[in-house]
Amino acid sequence: MFNQIADHTKVNLVKRDENFQQNYFGTRDLLPFWVADMDFETTQEVKQALHERVDAGIFGYEKSIDGLKQSIISWFKRRHNWEMDSKYLRTSPSIMASISILINLLTKEDDGVLVLTPSFPKFLHIVPNNDRKLIISELKLENNRYKIDFEDFEKKAKESKVFILCNPHNPVGRVWTRDELNKIGKIAKENDMYIISDEIHSDIIFKGHSFVPYGSISEELSEMSISLLSPAKTFNLPSNSSSFLYSTNKEVLEKFDKYMMNMYLDKTSALEAIAMQTAYNTGDEWLNSLLVHVEQSVDFIGEYIKKNIPQIKMIDSEGMYLVWLDFRELNVDEKEFNQLLVDEGIALNPGFWFGEAGSSFLRMNIATTKDVIEEGLEKLRKAVNLVTTKEPARCC
Repeated sequence: MFNQIADHTKVNLVKRDENFQQNYFGTRDLLPFWVADMDFETTQEVKQALHERVDAGIFGYEKSIDGLKQSIISWFKRRHNWEMDSKYLRTSPSIMASISILINLLTKEDDGVLVLTPSFPKFLHIVPNNDRKLIISELKLENNRYKIDFEDFEKKAKESKVFILCNPHNPVGRVWTRDELNKIGKIAKENDMYIISDEIHSDIIFKGHSFVPYGSISEELSEMSISLLSPAKTFNLPSNSSSFLYSTNKEVLEKFDKYMMNMYLDKTSALEAIAMQTAYNTGDEWLNSLLVHVEQSVDFIGEYIKKNIPQIKMIDSEGMYLVWLDFRELNVDEKEFNQLLVDEGIALNPGFWFGEAGSSFLRMNIATTKDVIEEGLEKLRKAVNLVTTKEPARCC
């Protein structure tokens, strides 16, 4: 099922588009490990459901699809033991749109919004783009695993009205524990700070780890939170950008509902609703197989790097199909090294895209076949060999 790449020539994928590659990397025809989507087709059931809907041939005004909310509720109950209440559940255009809307509803101009770095780059942009003050707390890397610096986090929370939580954390692969989430929640409560929890990667969790939805940790602490979820990463549906929002805070929901109705954004397209409902109702077996494939890929990458590129470390990963690579031991200028990677024909996310705390790291999307991963790792090995043998200019 996951041994063959989908025929990407049928669609206009960003990560393979020559103009996008030219804009971001200065060249074209790169082996793409950057944009966080999969090289695989979505489930057969989703494809069939969409075919049937298109074959109906009529696209008039429709009411909301019966059962969509129930499919979401059932999925999170059986996959994550989260008992949602349908009256607190809302659909939304996308997770990033929801974050932008919520920042505007919950804060005023120049209010502080707290983000943990290294961070998903759009979090670093969306705050200043909405005329809010970006406040950063850097994660600590200890024993090859990232942790929250709670002393710094608590200090920064005093300056912030909103905290954007990412769980699992993109790009470093941490799945926050219940204890960590409780600690975050207590600090947030003490400082009247809302938590917007982006949980889009919540289904890609490895053995030995459990995803704890922030909205489930306790009634007291989750009251000041809004959870944002979507099947986009789970079933490779990011071009169907619709997502959903869950909060037990009635005041927040009232503000959100009013905004959505005023802006005429309170409808989900028929095809997106069908894709979401079908995926959640029928996708368990597909996801279970994907998890096996991704974990095997993580193990393969770890072993390959230890054996062939010991100058690089792969940070311990607990979830997501993204791995975080540490090349600080090369002691090389990171822009120069990223250019070497491009020259070898590979596109990875440079760490500095994720903030200063990502300097001299790389993010690699591994949602592809083993053959493609091996080809990419070989290109990475060649770039490292150029650094270690030719000794280009070192950073200070």
